Formats: sequence, C-alpha cells, structure tokens
Amino acid sequence: MWKPYLDTAKTYFKNAVVVIDRFHYVRQALWAFDNIRRDEQRKFSKERRKYFKRSKKLLWVRFRKLSEENRQAVEVMLSLSPRLKEAYLLKEKFLEFIDSKSNEEARRKLNDWYIYVSVSNLPDFNYCLKTIRRWQEEILNSY
Repeated sequence: MWKPYLDTAKTYFKNAVVVIDRFHYVRQALWAFDNIRRDEQRKFSKERRKYFKRSKKLLWVRFRKLSEENRQAVEVMLSLSPRLKEAYLLKEKFLEFIDSKSNEEARRKLNDWYIYVSVSNLPDFNYCLKTIRRWQEEILNSY
C-alpha cells in the first residue's frame, strides 16, 4: 500500500490486476483500534491500567473465537470505556468484511463499514477509512 509501487505496476505492467495482500489492509484497522486502546488505557487509574496491561492480544482476537472466560474479560474492558467499545465494534465489523466470499459481498460489507466509521467520530478510524478508500479497488481485487 505504497503509491510508488502502484505507479510502477501501472507503468511497467499495464495489463496486470493489482491486488493488495490482506495483511496490509487488516493492519490498518488494527492499528486504528490499537491507537484508541492505548489512548483509553492512559486515562485509567494505575490499578485499572494493570488489568489492561496484556489486553492488546486479547482485544485483537475476534470475539467469536474467544473462550467464554476471555469473552467476559473483554466485555469488562469494553464496559469501562464507551470509546473503546465503539472502536472494538468497528474492528469486528472490518474483520467481518474480510470474511467475504465474493467481490460483490466484499464491496457491500466494505461500504457498510464506511457508514459505521463515518458515524463513529473516531479520528483514528477516519484516517483508516481514507486509506482503505484510497486503495479500495486494489483491496477488492483480492476477492
């Protein structure tokens, strides 16, 4: 997801279909989420920060893949911060998009995700949205 690579591909491989690897665009959403997680964590008292100390890995895992015990831990963390909860839901919706089985389904889910982000008022996700939109066709080519 670097413009000089795209420009080079379009210049020297005119008939190529440019595809962006899933790792690169999923990383954008996880970074946005993690920025919010860290910001919220800094606001907590020392005791609460200790509870969140190893929360990154737990919060990055998809909710449906968590054990019952870990689901409860995540729910406690999300209940402590509405902003973190909103960011978590945006992360989960983005990960639903990557499960798409076809280009049409992916396009629909991605457009739905754009709407969720636009009403969220989370600057980190707004930046992520701009990046994903800029590379949308290349991302959708991966489906």
